Amino acid sequence: MELKVDVLEKSTLRIRLPEGAALYNTFVNGASVSVVREGDAYLFHVAPNTGAERNATVRLVYAATVAGKSGPVGLIGPRLNVPLENVKWRVVIPPGYVLKDYAGGLRLQEEYAAASWSIEQYQSSILSKRSANAQQAVALLQEANTLLQKGDQQNAGEVLSRVTNARALDEASNEDARVQLRNLKTQQTVLGLNTRRQKLYLDNRADGARNEQLEQAASLNPLMQNKLNFNPQEIDQLLMGNTADENTALKGIATRLVDQQLAAEPAPNAIDVTLTENGRVLTFTRSLQVDGGAPLELKLKVGKITNSHLLYSGIFLLSLAAIAAIPLVRLTESQS
Repeated sequence: MELKVDVLEKSTLRIRLPEGAALYNTFVNGASVSVVREGDAYLFHVAPNTGAERNATVRLVYAATVAGKSGPVGLIGPRLNVPLENVKWRVVIPPGYVLKDYAGGLRLQEEYAAASWSIEQYQSSILSKRSANAQQAVALLQEANTLLQKGDQQNAGEVLSRVTNARALDEASNEDARVQLRNLKTQQTVLGLNTRRQKLYLDNRADGARNEQLEQAASLNPLMQNKLNFNPQEIDQLLMGNTADENTALKGIATRLVDQQLAAEPAPNAIDVTLTENGRVLTFTRSLQVDGGAPLELKLKVGKITNSHLLYSGIFLLSLAAIAAIPLVRLTESQS
């Protein structure tokens, strides 16, 4: 299943798979994510693709056994906690079978035949996909650098986290992205710890022992004004009023916190699944489904291509061969 989700802010998507289904992997914006099981639902976080585009791409692969061995094949799609629009459901009927009838909340829009892939075509498809992912990762790394220059630390951190989790770049570029992410998170943590220290001082300051530099730094601190972004070049000004030992202690605590966070944050890199379409490919569509909690359903009546059809085809081909051979025989007789 592939989704394009409109996202205002980072939130949780809840998906319920058909009964007895097994989930293989889940990707958000091309990166593997951690999934939490809650009852019969799977939960995972979905964040915008970039700071400018408030949408996300979600892809998951699952396996389910369908009912209908002796009758119509019943297909049931996942249930989501969001409404759906522009739904397309592709169904592949194996070679030797044909669709006789269908029923459900979607309509058949397109049908075509797909040939089996050779190993060369499969390898070419995988290489093309990896190349596209690498190009996207390079563009994201450039976007992160632009955001850092503008002082948009929050969005830059999210983009850098995506780049490092996707692992689509070469080793040197991946290491560069990891170093930038670590430095950014360390600066954010140092500023957060220092903000708590400034608030503690301001709430308990005494007129006889005032630290004017610290008060000036607190007045410049954007976190004091409920702003998440700051200029990295001004970090020394935001730490005014601290001794060298105090700044060293803040950086040491921040480094430990960031190391623990980065070690626990990435989800295991899942193996993506590429399924080739061999047979009759049917595309069913639906413009809107307001109740995302209601599953999409299809009932397909599928039958084998009977041997009589093959027999008639064989007789027809033999007849064509006989008709094509008659003029040759007559020509030979006339020459003799």
